[in-house]
Amino acid sequence: MTAQQLEREERDDSLAKLTLGLELETGKEYIFTIPRPKQAERLEVEDTFFNTNSAVFMPHVAVSRQTRSTPRTEFSNTQLWTDLEESHPVFVERSKDAPYLPDPVDAREMGLHAIVATLQYLEENADRKLLLAGHTDTSGHVDYNEKLSEARAQAIVALLEGSRDDFLAAIKKYHAEEDDAVVCRYVARTRGWDCDLADDAKEATPAAIKGFQRGYNATFDKSITEDGLSGPQTRGAYFDVFESDLALLAGGTASKLSTLRQQLRWVDSSKKYIACGEAYPIEAPEQDDFVSQTNRRVEVLFFEPSEVPSDMAKAEEELYGEKRRYGFTRLHRHDYHKPGGGTGEDPPEVEVVDDEPPPTGVGEPDHDLVTVIPYVENPHDDPFSFMHYFDEYWPGYGVQAKAEDLAGDPYFENPAMPDDGTALA
Repeated sequence: MTAQQLEREERDDSLAKLTLGLELETGKEYIFTIPRPKQAERLEVEDTFFNTNSAVFMPHVAVSRQTRSTPRTEFSNTQLWTDLEESHPVFVERSKDAPYLPDPVDAREMGLHAIVATLQYLEENADRKLLLAGHTDTSGHVDYNEKLSEARAQAIVALLEGSRDDFLAAIKKYHAEEDDAVVCRYVARTRGWDCDLADDAKEATPAAIKGFQRGYNATFDKSITEDGLSGPQTRGAYFDVFESDLALLAGGTASKLSTLRQQLRWVDSSKKYIACGEAYPIEAPEQDDFVSQTNRRVEVLFFEPSEVPSDMAKAEEELYGEKRRYGFTRLHRHDYHKPGGGTGEDPPEVEVVDDEPPPTGVGEPDHDLVTVIPYVENPHDDPFSFMHYFDEYWPGYGVQAKAEDLAGDPYFENPAMPDDGTALA
């Protein structure tokens, strides 16, 4: 053992003892030297979720039987709620019963953004190096979960690098029927292929899979078997669809995506990820056999040269273990992904107001984020004038709308889908 290794072990032991507490004699002077925690940046990939027992990357948040439903919303002001039910019945039903949909925008605004954001962050920060960490929830056997977390990390590496073969190898043993349903809905509502499914469908029908295969062959000029079965050919087609959409998100062309991928820099090119299994859950960390979509994740970690793990064999322990040495700076994909290239409008910006003093008890003026609501003239003293923009932009769903008049209307039957039919539930 080298002197450096010995010193590191003694330091680790001392830190562990400090964590547990020390008994010290009074009346003596003690000097403690506590090293500064190392720093890493962690890209929040909360939309990069996986179905149970699957390593297939979902292009958006999967709506699955493991996803917890959101309870009906109730106003504390019951009279206002009652009045709204009379004046805007459809609005009330939408507000009460709409399912929980993170980022309810175009489907390409979800999971795939995390892949492009990772590449663009590396482009903007030329000194950073990358390491992935795969995780599972605590349901299932510990050994199985470790292998599953490895497969999930491998799948994300394959998407970052654009390796179809590696993607198929990663998911060969780890895929679920729910994956097919999510992908079929995704392409049906982003590309118009004849493979749509109901929002609560947990499995894709043979007809939907055949519709996917038919749409894929026509769009990509391929000839996979149109048999309604989900096998290696069909899952390879999933990768091709993701690759095509990644090119759109990266700027519109495959060459721009390729240029971005040249920015990939790994902490260790021979060890691009660590497989953490079920050891570090976010949700319900003390509960065993807990099914959680939140805990099924791959974290993207960035390091400055001086902050990289000192020993890749101990990287997991340094990053997550009891002797953890790292503090994380949170990043968000929306901060680093640059919309464009056929992905639709940029997300709305929040105005920063710094020329007026904030209300008492609020933070500094130049730090407050203020949502600006247009003033609406109210000549008739209408208590529901705040609904003006809802009535204007959703004609037919305001004061005069009745549920029975909207039967068959796609938006009313699927409140999560805008009138252009592009968004996902």
